[in-house]
Amino acid sequence: MPFLPDWAPNLHPAIVHFPIALLFAAVLVDLIALVFRRQKSWHTTAVTLFVLGALGALAAYLTGDAAADDMTIPQWAEHTLTEHSDLALWTVWFFGIYAVLRLAALGFNRERKTVPSLVLFAIGLGGLVLLFETAEHGAQMVFKHGVGVQRVMQAVTESEVPEATGLVLGENGSWTWKPADAAAWKAKVHWLEGDSSKVSSSVVRDSARGDVLALQADGGPLSFVVDQSLGNMQAELAVNLDQFQGHFEVIHHATDAKDYHFVDLNGSEARVGWVEGGAEHQMDADEWSPTGWQTYRLASDGRHFLAHSGDKIIAHGHGSPPVPGPTGLRIDGTGTILIDFFKAGPITEAEAHEHADDDHDDEHAGADHDDDHEHADADHDDDHDDNH
Repeated sequence: MPFLPDWAPNLHPAIVHFPIALLFAAVLVDLIALVFRRQKSWHTTAVTLFVLGALGALAAYLTGDAAADDMTIPQWAEHTLTEHSDLALWTVWFFGIYAVLRLAALGFNRERKTVPSLVLFAIGLGGLVLLFETAEHGAQMVFKHGVGVQRVMQAVTESEVPEATGLVLGENGSWTWKPADAAAWKAKVHWLEGDSSKVSSSVVRDSARGDVLALQADGGPLSFVVDQSLGNMQAELAVNLDQFQGHFEVIHHATDAKDYHFVDLNGSEARVGWVEGGAEHQMDADEWSPTGWQTYRLASDGRHFLAHSGDKIIAHGHGSPPVPGPTGLRIDGTGTILIDFFKAGPITEAEAHEHADDDHDDEHAGADHDDDHEHADADHDDDHDDNH
């Protein structure tokens, strides 16, 4: 935007405060109108403010949606972003319908009736709770996660490359894969499609990335996943597809070769969608034809499905939340794919801790089971000695 200062990331911060102020003022004026019910001017002012506030909420939602597709989002902010987006959409619908209702009530002169005016006031007051939650999530984006703050945006542009080599499984359902062997990795993943013995791969030296995996595709589809089930999740990988022609897909929430969600990079566009019973359903697609090494990040959070490349969102779809499942790759094409690293894990800190707690409880339950077994053996030995 040419009229924005250089430090402003987008138009959303300049718009968002207007609907908040207008809608809070509308409820305040509505309270005054309850006291002076016979004076129509107060009712007219309140309704005008509600209409302007609803229009402002719509403008804030549209500018926020555009801003989200053009900004760097840190990993732990993804979940807050999707919640903020959902709350904002509900806020737009709520106050849009409410503004129409208030206009109708004003037109039919129902505003000055005691019961209708009390009911309408209570509904508008309740809407402020939704508005507050939306604003609170927006504040978290800025003040907790630093979204839109230039230093933070610059700090998260470069991905952290895993230090450990090989496939490393985490306690919270996460995993990292930094290929270090040309063939050992094949036995550590679960193959959904294709014959692993016919997959050719080697570790080669790349001038930009060092040692990377060169995976040779022969045209037939092959897919594999890491057996770590995740719900709301985020994955990240660095690949070079310059010598590959076809479909390179990051698949997630996979059940089998015919049921999974995907981000497809086919050389001309980026697509997000899902496959159910072998039938493909596309959520979103946009032109995308990069060259050289690219670091991709995808996120699946509730009904939101996003694909990033660096600090740019290249596809953003909406659909039903998938059931938890593993993450991996699907390749259908010919040529050589270079892979530097690949990692996946829970999208929120809370989910990561919850997953870790579940693992801890399972271990604790196993330990209790072993203790019970040992106590039972001891009792059996005592009984045996007594009999003798």
